[in-house]
Amino acid sequence: MRASSASTARSNGTTYSGGASGDGTVFAVTKTGKETVLYSFKGGSSDGTQVVGGLLNVKGMLYGTTRSGGANGGGTVFSITPSGTETVLHSFGASGDGAGPAAGLINVRGTLCGTTAYGGANGDGTVFSITPSGTETVLYSFKAARKTVHTQKPASFNVKERSTARR
Repeated sequence: MRASSASTARSNGTTYSGGASGDGTVFAVTKTGKETVLYSFKGGSSDGTQVVGGLLNVKGMLYGTTRSGGANGGGTVFSITPSGTETVLHSFGASGDGAGPAAGLINVRGTLCGTTAYGGANGDGTVFSITPSGTETVLYSFKAARKTVHTQKPASFNVKERSTARR
């Protein structure tokens, strides 16, 4: 289970497996301990399976990733409302776009960014961005090199932004 405080009244989280179809859930827990399943993944080509990386709250909308499933079989980026309406924003596994998201998303000035462990131009994973409306762009395709250790199957991603404020 991965939990994140997405509001002051409750915390939201994910499960990798479990739920009605055994393919993972998004849930909410109130301060008094009442748990509610907001969404139960169906798996397969419909919405993904094996939720990874927790949830990211952007202006009240929750975003996350599944490791596999979706229309192309390579995992998904999804959004879910606080009331439990789930939307697949992107299905990975198409030509060159990556597959197998391995971590959660980060918010970089309103654009979501993440990594995949497989796929991309070289088959070794990608760094991608996706807008909240679902436009996905591969920012970088990893390439395994026999004499380097950093260029294959990324597991997480972090951004350090430069400050534009004058000192």
